[in-house]
Amino acid sequence: MRGFPAGTGQEDGVALVTVILVSLIVFLLGAVSVGLAVHNSGASAYERMRLQSVNAAEAGVNEFLAYLERTPPSELSCDRTISLQAFPGTATAQVHADLYDVSGSLLSCPPTGGPVPASALITSVGSASGGVPRKVQAQVRLTPVWRGIGAAILASEELELKNILTVNGYSGNDAGIYVGGDADLSNRLTVFGSLYAQGSAELSNAANLKGELWARGSVSLSNNAEVGGDVTSSQGGVSLSGGSRIGGSARAATTVSISGNSRVDGLVIQGSPSGPPPSIALPEIEFREADWTAAGFGIQSFSDCSSAAQFITALPSGNWAVRISPACRLAFRNNTTLGLPGDLAIVTDGSVSLANNVTVKGVGGVRKLFIIVTWRPGLDCDSGAYDISTANSTGFQDVQVFLYTPCSLRLANWNQITGQLFAGEVNIANQMTLNYMPLLVPGYGQLAGFKVDLVYIREVRP
Repeated sequence: MRGFPAGTGQEDGVALVTVILVSLIVFLLGAVSVGLAVHNSGASAYERMRLQSVNAAEAGVNEFLAYLERTPPSELSCDRTISLQAFPGTATAQVHADLYDVSGSLLSCPPTGGPVPASALITSVGSASGGVPRKVQAQVRLTPVWRGIGAAILASEELELKNILTVNGYSGNDAGIYVGGDADLSNRLTVFGSLYAQGSAELSNAANLKGELWARGSVSLSNNAEVGGDVTSSQGGVSLSGGSRIGGSARAATTVSISGNSRVDGLVIQGSPSGPPPSIALPEIEFREADWTAAGFGIQSFSDCSSAAQFITALPSGNWAVRISPACRLAFRNNTTLGLPGDLAIVTDGSVSLANNVTVKGVGGVRKLFIIVTWRPGLDCDSGAYDISTANSTGFQDVQVFLYTPCSLRLANWNQITGQLFAGEVNIANQMTLNYMPLLVPGYGQLAGFKVDLVYIREVRP
């Protein structure tokens, strides 16, 4: 029998074992590689769908912001769905918005006949095909964009504001004042908005304008007057004296004169004519019965002011449009209190006077009061027969007011008014506060949408 050589072992199977071990290692490495590839592919697909869901949610927010800019409140839908291409499938966003007024109270959607939305909380849930939904929220401030008559004060000819007057904006510094002629603001008044005058503009004695001032003619600031924004004189000069200040830049067609410890914080631009300031024409408001009935007002017509006054002092429930023609003088005085159980419109061809502690109160809620002297061509405004005037502590409680006359509007000794003032000439004096509140006159003006200011946008937990 043949034996093994001396000093050697039986090692013929070692190579086979080595091959098997190497093959096993290669197989394991291959399995790990395949597993990693499958895992990475799944993770990549998941991440892609996650990003698609987030992008869809953000796209839903952006689409709703654009929707707010072009849509009147009465036409708003607070629940919207958008579809997006998201290769290889599609993505969708379900968008819901909560609307709030200036006090932070939740409004119905669409808002109907009440306050205009001042802010919104937008929630958008995006999802891609087979992906996990992602939620994005955004909070925005809303500034109404009015088509036609969006101004706190509109004077087609002259404006005079004085004596401890405050004009508050509706949403920030948006109390716009438009003047077809010269503007004079004086004596410790503050306006949270901008002034646009087709004539000259003068601010004096601690008058403070928070927005911009733009006049076609010359601009004068004296005795600690202040403008927070830019000041522009399209065809004249700008002068500052007595410690006055311009927070923005000063631009003049001719020269900018600075004296008496006054200053301009921004640029000083001289010899630079510009176009006219923005303007809003005084609307020609007539009485169209169909507009008021369509807005839910009953109509009561009178040919004399005495009968009209009796009806107004004992109003029945509901919304009423009181039409007075021909012209007469409607006067309320001597501690009169007018209760409004609904909205009231006084549309007259004559004048309206409230004096000696007249109080107008909303009954059962906030009411609207429209006092309108109808527009007609060729009115003799010097006669005073078409004016609106108040004096001696006339006040409004829970009432939003729209005052309009093609002639003179003279207001004195008020505590507070919320609404808008439109006239040929506007004269306001003696410790009054005007809170700008845009109101829609049936048949005139339209809220076209909103200017949107983003407060934040962020992803939140679904």
